[in-house]
Amino acid sequence: MTFSSSSRSGSPDKVGGGVFCPSPFSYFFTSAIAAANGGEAHSAEAVRHRIKQLIDTETAGDVLSDDTIVEKLRAAGIDIARRTVAKYREAMRIPSSVQRRRDKLAVAT
Repeated sequence: MTFSSSSRSGSPDKVGGGVFCPSPFSYFFTSAIAAANGGEAHSAEAVRHRIKQLIDTETAGDVLSDDTIVEKLRAAGIDIARRTVAKYREAMRIPSSVQRRRDKLAVAT
């Protein structure tokens, strides 16, 4: 089996027997988020799931900002930056806290 550095550049890779792999090998692996207490790392997918859970349990009067989500995740042992929370939230097509608050208040009235 031969591997080339092209997996980093996004071009197809030649693998054993002349078969071409159309996507980079990183496609098959998920990134990890460090644990706040130095313990085991958390998968990015698990962190995204946790963010979605926190947002799903919000009420109109208690909408969580990205900073508050970071605090809650750090309390749960997940070391993450606010910009990473924002990136994951946007990737899941979840609006900002301001927009979520407006949406929830509009539904409540």
